[in-house]
Amino acid sequence: MVRGCQKKIIYLKNTDSGVFDEAYFLVSDSALGKDMDERDMIEEANRILDECVFPKEKKSPKNIIIGFIKAKVIPVISGIAVGIIIGLFIK
Repeated sequence: MVRGCQKKIIYLKNTDSGVFDEAYFLVSDSALGKDMDERDMIEEANRILDECVFPKEKKSPKNIIIGFIKAKVIPVISGIAVGIIIGLFIK
């Protein structure tokens, strides 16, 4: 039996997550010594939940298209432009 042990816990209820109803976060001892207040820790816990790999809802077609453009089209166009610029300087 352990006596005299104390853990700081952040408990979030009704997380609005598609997966989690409740979440418990155990605060590390090193975080307690920093200049972090309760609000900062709750914001960090909410950020972690927001970055969860399980989506809350399906993305709209508009967001899917915008994500595709940001992830695929813009890098390709940028690469082509850089290649053209380098080609002009080499000649």
